Amino acid sequence: VLFWRLRRGETATPLILPADVRALRDLSELSKLDLSSSKNHARVAYGVSAILRRYLEERFGFAAWKMTTAEVLRSMPEELTSQRAVPGAVQDVLEASDLVKFAGSEVDAEAVSSWLKRAREVVEATPPSSDEEDAA
Repeated sequence: VLFWRLRRGETATPLILPADVRALRDLSELSKLDLSSSKNHARVAYGVSAILRRYLEERFGFAAWKMTTAEVLRSMPEELTSQRAVPGAVQDVLEASDLVKFAGSEVDAEAVSSWLKRAREVVEATPPSSDEEDAA
């Protein structure tokens, strides 16, 4: 079918991944960087913050992308705050990456690796419900 469409000059409709699948894929790509190299720490800090914010926005419908870390933490819906570990993980990742992004703080590879792990934990702890998957 794809070949037939391409022959006719039609373009394939881009595949839209669910927020959790895309976030996990993007976090996996970031984790492939050499985390022992300090030159990658800022890249990971920006990346993990962007991935987590985009995930929260797409999955829970609040403007996490446009908010400060404090605003994100205050705006998290009950569905997130009711899960004991999730708010702490979001706070840890966003505040730690802010220190690198805005204050230029130096961190070690273990800290950078933990941001990726904590962000992955947030995504894995908040999968879409079957109703949400059916609606997509």
